[in-house]
Amino acid sequence: MSDHFEDIVEIDNFISPRYAEHLKQTVMDAKFPWYFNRDITSPLWFWQQNHLNDSTLEVEESSFTGFMHILWGREGKESDFYDIFVPLLYSMEEKINMTIAELVQLRLGLFTLNTNRQPYHVPHVDYQDDGLKYTAIYYLNDSDGDTYFFNEFLDPNIKRFINGYDPSLFTVAKSVKPKQGKLVLFDGRRYHASSYPESTPERMVLNINFAPV
Repeated sequence: MSDHFEDIVEIDNFISPRYAEHLKQTVMDAKFPWYFNRDITSPLWFWQQNHLNDSTLEVEESSFTGFMHILWGREGKESDFYDIFVPLLYSMEEKINMTIAELVQLRLGLFTLNTNRQPYHVPHVDYQDDGLKYTAIYYLNDSDGDTYFFNEFLDPNIKRFINGYDPSLFTVAKSVKPKQGKLVLFDGRRYHASSYPESTPERMVLNINFAPV
């Protein structure tokens, strides 16, 4: 029997509309610091293991630029804005009936309108280390740019990235359209991918990586 958490759980109206709007306005404020990233879609381990010897052209073909802001990371709190999002974590614990034992990362991501016409970005998992960890995605605004979830899970015995990314190794299980106030919970070892908005100005999400008690 698989030890994977097979469900992809969607919760609409996850927090109150007033709090949801407050979070949205906070990150859209001109004073909120967003940081450019040459590839917001692929975690560091992907580049370390698969792109050390790539040419600039190959890297550009596989990368998807965006903006990010880390609220909580390996060293703990990394942003003064972290506290604004703590009530969301409490709500998550209550609504999914889990207690967070370890908060691995809390990261905001922003894509701006881009008509690159690729269906989705590189499928990935946020972390490769052992142990059952979960990932949750909270959508800060209504937009296009679906999140894609794949049937495949991380398996150290299967090499899915050798000299780049082979889309034939992944099959889509489900796609979710961003909606303000929605949260999606899934096994952190399930491959997933974001996509650019092509009709709305921006797509903003909060990624939560955690291990439960």
